[in-house]
Amino acid sequence: MLSAERGLSASIEAAFGSTEPTGEGRAEAERAAGRLLARAKAEGTVCPDAEVGDVVMIVCGLVAVIRNDAGDWRRYVRNACAGLRL
Repeated sequence: MLSAERGLSASIEAAFGSTEPTGEGRAEAERAAGRLLARAKAEGTVCPDAEVGDVVMIVCGLVAVIRNDAGDWRRYVRNACAGLRL
């Protein structure tokens, strides 16, 4: 969605002062990331020290890459996910 609507994050930031999710939306996103990480750790596919904060940083970086047209966002995602793998 961010790739197709490049002005979306800029519009959200202009309206709310930040693109960082807050409140229940953030809490739900963190719970979902936590569940995914727990499953991946149980399967042995990610580093045991991977944390929800790592996923948040990856997503924030992804937004920046897309918003600033700073490179191939698909490559960024591949490389970021590779960094979490064992």
